[in-house]
Amino acid sequence: MTLQPLFSYFGILLALVVPALAIGLVCKQRLAHAWIAVATVVMIVIQYWELRSIAHAPSHPFWVVFGLIVAQWCIARVLVALRGYTQRQSVLYGAVLVAAAPALIVMFEFVVTGQRIGIGFLGLYIITFRALDVLFSIGDNFITRLSFTEYISFIAFFPTIGHGPIDRYPRFHADWERNRTHSELFNDVRDGVHRIFRGLLYAFIIAPLIQQYWLPHAAASMDLVHIASFMYAYAFYLFFVFAGYSSFSIGTGYLFGIHMPENFNSPFLARNIRDYWNRWNISLTWWFRDHLYSRFVHAAIKGAWFRDDRIASYIGYTIVMVLMGFIRDVTWTIFFSSLYFALLLIGYDIFRRWNKKHNIFKVWSRAPYALSIFLTFNAISFGLLLFSGHLSST
Repeated sequence: MTLQPLFSYFGILLALVVPALAIGLVCKQRLAHAWIAVATVVMIVIQYWELRSIAHAPSHPFWVVFGLIVAQWCIARVLVALRGYTQRQSVLYGAVLVAAAPALIVMFEFVVTGQRIGIGFLGLYIITFRALDVLFSIGDNFITRLSFTEYISFIAFFPTIGHGPIDRYPRFHADWERNRTHSELFNDVRDGVHRIFRGLLYAFIIAPLIQQYWLPHAAASMDLVHIASFMYAYAFYLFFVFAGYSSFSIGTGYLFGIHMPENFNSPFLARNIRDYWNRWNISLTWWFRDHLYSRFVHAAIKGAWFRDDRIASYIGYTIVMVLMGFIRDVTWTIFFSSLYFALLLIGYDIFRRWNKKHNIFKVWSRAPYALSIFLTFNAISFGLLLFSGHLSST
């Protein structure tokens, strides 16, 4: 993003934040709800109205976004009306499949047809994940009624529609129902501004510096030293870009009274691969854990699909890793890098179970913290190197 669009975005954001803070000072909850919805709609119009060229789409992105949101709302309303039947898994998963269809089509359209059909846009997966979260919450009886104003504010909340985090409806609903006191408002402003500036530092200063000065130098040659340099540069670049945008989005949400979940928690200080996935892109990882992995493993164990329950868990790891990779793109490079991460999870689980049974590596759990970090960081960085496609670029 160049400085001019960034300054323009800040100008529009300021025009939306000031009324939100003024409304918060007079503690008008219903008016605050309405303003969040208005701000979301305004930003969707601004962000998507002029983006006709996005994803080489022949259709207008704004109407695609609008149509998707309305369609997801209709699916959710139908499922609420049929919630007495959602105990039948076929009803719930039928609704989930219909709601996920646009994202699945965009994910695999080029692989299947060799062309883009023009319904892809930045934010498609975020909207879809949130819409699916609503459906799962209805199926689990966490939702018995649904407000259109709250729904559109949730699935299309403008600070996060492009880059996340992926919020959950029950958590969002708690913030929606909370009437901020003056003290809470001032704390939100303080914490929000702090996160916004941290996001700017990460995404618009540190990441561009890595991209401009480290990555090109590391990519200049394919000898071992340069490959290792590129591996570390790319790992840090991804972190500062994603963590920066997430921090910026979370901080903006705070100004509107919405405390979205943290998305990164010092991932390169993880002591093992499982710990890493609890620190990196947390909202996406936990979404897949709760809504796909856990449900798949539960169904497999209940239905006795495999001789060993661990097989269900390992297949679940693989499915989740591959789908998370395919969000970026559906290529062999992404597929094999995703398999690598799945094998790391499987290998760690096998080792953990084996060591727990035989109790041989007693020192492992008390290994020096720096050594654990070093081993995990390098294993992760190599996976991100595979993910980058750099090794196959020559």
